[in-house]
Amino acid sequence: MEPEVSAAPPLVGDVRADVAIVGGGFLGLWTALQVKRRDPSSVVVVLERTRCGHGPSGRSGGFVNHYGDRLAAMTAAFGADDARAIVDASVRALAQFEDWCLAEAPGACFTHAAQLEVATGPSQEASRDLELSAEEVREICDSPTFRSGTLTTDSATVNPAGLVGALRAKALAAGVQLYEHTRVNGLRDGPGHVALHTDHGSIRARRAVLAIGCQTAAVQHLRRKLSVASSHIVATAPVPEVLADCGWSPAYSICDLQAMLHYTRLTADGRILFGWGGGRMALGARQHPALFEDRRVQATLGRRLLETFPALTASHLDVAWGGPIDVSADHLPHFGTSGRVSFGFGFTGNGVLPSFMGGEILAAMVTDGDSPLLRLALVERRARSFPPAPLAYAGGTLLRRCMLRADRRDELGEHINPLLASAIGVPRRLGFQLPR
Repeated sequence: MEPEVSAAPPLVGDVRADVAIVGGGFLGLWTALQVKRRDPSSVVVVLERTRCGHGPSGRSGGFVNHYGDRLAAMTAAFGADDARAIVDASVRALAQFEDWCLAEAPGACFTHAAQLEVATGPSQEASRDLELSAEEVREICDSPTFRSGTLTTDSATVNPAGLVGALRAKALAAGVQLYEHTRVNGLRDGPGHVALHTDHGSIRARRAVLAIGCQTAAVQHLRRKLSVASSHIVATAPVPEVLADCGWSPAYSICDLQAMLHYTRLTADGRILFGWGGGRMALGARQHPALFEDRRVQATLGRRLLETFPALTASHLDVAWGGPIDVSADHLPHFGTSGRVSFGFGFTGNGVLPSFMGGEILAAMVTDGDSPLLRLALVERRARSFPPAPLAYAGGTLLRRCMLRADRRDELGEHINPLLASAIGVPRRLGFQLPR
């Protein structure tokens, strides 16, 4: 458990700043640190509506992956040279991130963990070129649900709470002004400055950054660039006997190849974290309570965990949590600037690393500086738009149900009929990827 720290005070009164950052998760805190690194004398303010890391950053699974697994998709979208530039930049960023964690954030528990992707049904095996046989997969982790798979060796895991805690402490030590429990109710990009209004105060800043994750869906000119759905995790108590039974060690993290994927990893104290992207769609920026706590999804996730590791029993299940995540149409991040306001969103799919890269990108934008990352095709790009919120919600909900049904039939070795197969292929044919 991370030690409890006192909340920063809410903003009361009027403040002037060089850079105002809305959002105290990974992206907002990395951006604040990078701005202070570029100009230690700058006045940087971070506004967080709850506590730093209490959003998607702290709820994440803590996976750290570069973009090598997305090379083919990015080549189709951006061309070979731009795609390779993104992959190379992400590989360099992973090494830099490791160095920072080891030097500045021991509580983040940076751990090299090769990522094992496993098929759990014959259709998944047929759709991918998987170099590991089922026997080789089960030498890494012996689960009756695992079939053949593939292994990515240069990936890692972190403790998200430990990482957020370190970022928060480093930001405060660098002189960043942090206000928690401070909701931004309005933002106006005026001549020469940006005005931000909260419940009990205001900020007048030269530049602003929106690092607000799924709340980006409330920003009018960006709302159709992302969709929002819930992802959920269940964690066991420490289970050394179960890990010994299946031969699994922290040197490996695991995800499956289902349309609504499951992802799992071990913690430093021997717990199994088991997550699933099969939660609910959100209607635009509206955050229904079930996006955070969905008993039906939690029960399904718990059953799936016990199927995956039969040595577990219900008594081993310790805690569950969930919440909304933001996903762009192509599962790649989007960085840009409109007027004096810069933004980043859509990190789902490659874990913590895009926010580390994003901090440098956004800091360079708001300080009118330079960075090789500014020349990546992820910056100031024309991203595909989702349909309007009511249609995206209805269509996304229906298609996700079809995907869940197809996933389950595939696991059980049952036939996926042509109508269902056609339905689950609709997003791909339209050029979209749904939250998963």
